[in-house]
Amino acid sequence: MIPALLLIGIGWQRRLPVPIPLFLLWPVAFLAVLATGAVQLTRRLNRPAAETPLLPAPLEALFQLSGLRLDVRTHDGTGVLVWFL
Repeated sequence: MIPALLLIGIGWQRRLPVPIPLFLLWPVAFLAVLATGAVQLTRRLNRPAAETPLLPAPLEALFQLSGLRLDVRTHDGTGVLVWFL
């Protein structure tokens, strides 16, 4: 399932997560899919059809991001939270 919401929190002892709806990032994702599609089109001319993937790699990776949580903290208490919901 494609994640629908991205929570980003930056701060010290207590972080306030800021929700970002991922549908706002679709224009950027669409451009990335177009770019990788153009590369795959040029590679497809040199490969048999059975070896070419059906979906571009960034689109496949987007499906795998659902539930990913990155929580990084430093020694002084500063932290960054990135969570795909």
